[in-house]
Amino acid sequence: MANDSGHSHWFHENLELLRLLLNVYPHPETRFRRFGADNPTVTALGLAVSLGQLQTARLLIDHGADIFATQWTHLDGAWPDFETDVFGLASKRGDIAMMRMLLDASRNMKGPSPMVYGLDQSLILAVAFGREEATKLLLNSGVAVSAADHFLRARGAGHRTLVERALAQQNLELHLTLVAAGASVDWSAVMDCFSFKLFHSIKQKDVQGAMSLLSLKAPPDDLYDDFPDTALGAAIGQGSRELIQLLKIAGVTAEGHRIPYIPNMETLSCLEALGFLPTILRNNGQMILTCAILRAKEDGLVEYLLSRGVDQQEMKLGPLESFDGWLDNLGLPECQSPLEAALTRRNMTLAQTLIHRGALATEKELNAIAPTAVGMAVLWGRTGIVRVLLNFGIDPRGLVYVTDPPDEGEEITNQGSGWWHRETEEVVPSVLEVAASKSDREILQLLLDSMNWTQEDKSRSLTASLFWRNYHLVSDLLAACAGVNQGMMERAVVSDKVNTELLPLQVAVNAGNVDMVKLLLRRGAKINQIEAGAGGKTASQIAAKTGNVDLLALLLEKGANVNQPAAENMGATALQFAAMGGHIEIACRLLDHGADINAPKSRKFGRTAMEGAAERGHIDMAAAYAQ
Repeated sequence: MANDSGHSHWFHENLELLRLLLNVYPHPETRFRRFGADNPTVTALGLAVSLGQLQTARLLIDHGADIFATQWTHLDGAWPDFETDVFGLASKRGDIAMMRMLLDASRNMKGPSPMVYGLDQSLILAVAFGREEATKLLLNSGVAVSAADHFLRARGAGHRTLVERALAQQNLELHLTLVAAGASVDWSAVMDCFSFKLFHSIKQKDVQGAMSLLSLKAPPDDLYDDFPDTALGAAIGQGSRELIQLLKIAGVTAEGHRIPYIPNMETLSCLEALGFLPTILRNNGQMILTCAILRAKEDGLVEYLLSRGVDQQEMKLGPLESFDGWLDNLGLPECQSPLEAALTRRNMTLAQTLIHRGALATEKELNAIAPTAVGMAVLWGRTGIVRVLLNFGIDPRGLVYVTDPPDEGEEITNQGSGWWHRETEEVVPSVLEVAASKSDREILQLLLDSMNWTQEDKSRSLTASLFWRNYHLVSDLLAACAGVNQGMMERAVVSDKVNTELLPLQVAVNAGNVDMVKLLLRRGAKINQIEAGAGGKTASQIAAKTGNVDLLALLLEKGANVNQPAAENMGATALQFAAMGGHIEIACRLLDHGADINAPKSRKFGRTAMEGAAERGHIDMAAAYAQ
């Protein structure tokens, strides 16, 4: 019917209807399952008390409802296994008016003692749920803390005392109420509670609250499982001079404290004036510098930190990797060095400064596979970054894990550190191939000049430049001795097809670029070489398929074989391609050069010339072949 928190808006008090029902069915002890099938029940009175329906509860009592009946509720776990009575349910809610009404009702009933379970369970529920006023009412009614604790101990060793429960809630007022009523003081637990409240007061920039807790001797140097993990770190993060000064007066030394960042120069000046800064920078300098670079505020903080040499010293508390997740808590990319932070923010001037000051441009420093870092910079057209990375001595050779470049005007977000940290969509064998797919000649030349590339890398890149029709890059790749008879598999380029080789000459023919075809033939392209893999074709077969009469004529003139056999899988001869495409002029030219109309078809998905023409409905073509 309702969960234990009580959704009272589901149950509206309708006293007239309740009176009518009680007159017809005078059994108020009917029980209800509040917690689902097969779970313990409560009475109608228990339900009314749990929902805070005072008038309903009074009416049920007037009609004989038993206020001593057993009720079940939750204490520590999800299972309603704590046995109490309606007064316990009211105490759990902290419903003072209901509690007073029930006390009065119990005194008016016959019997030696109000409440069959006593009030110990009620006190336990009031404390467990932080009901201070209910706790005071019960204590003033004569309930003993020791008796409630004895009851809890009887339930098992794992059950905490009332004081422990109050301190676990960091409820000092409730704790003091219990101590005043005779509870033993656990000073260790009290200090822990003070410490946590101090930490959270500082995180909330509550100067008065922090001052009060420090006056109560709250420990100011404790470590917390939080971010940041010290009171001083929280005060610095708030940029609060008052809180930092309070902690200094309280005896904080900053030794061993992890301070992830300093928000501004004003806070830094305060730390320096109070003597904290040398220790903080010695322990956390590179982390603070990395955060300052990523936050990209032009307030002189980065320059000051560099003047203190924090980029050149190891952190006493361990490398940046040991601050795992801290940058993410600040909403910043997870960089592992100031250099990576500078590159992430595309601050090339700062990156070069860091390198000149001795920063290492290794894969560890970049937090990435080096070829991928260069490849993403190439893909996104960051010429300056490419130049810097190459000047750092990074070897860009190897597999490149790439993703889509950002849309025009899109900012690089904080979802990943660096421009290379996006979800990988493709693996390209070489960054040179990535460069060839783009139109930036300067980047390609930077890469070609940077080191000795393999023949395969250069040849693949030549094919990529032709595929993407970046013809202005072809001469540079040929000048670098790219081979014209070695291609790449189509899958590596971004096509949905797989296992089909792309050769430079075939790519140029497919694009219909006569000048590129002539250039490649002059450089030694094999005119009858067939692409490897499914659907492989010669240059003349592609010309026939695309219906390019001029290119076919050129290829035939240069010695193309008109009867080159069809590829075994999804292939065709030049004449078969012309038939299927309805290119009658191409077909006639091929026949004039001796094309075999009865040449065997491809073993898989092949068609003879006649079958291809008939299947595609090219009647004129079929008629020409028949003649």
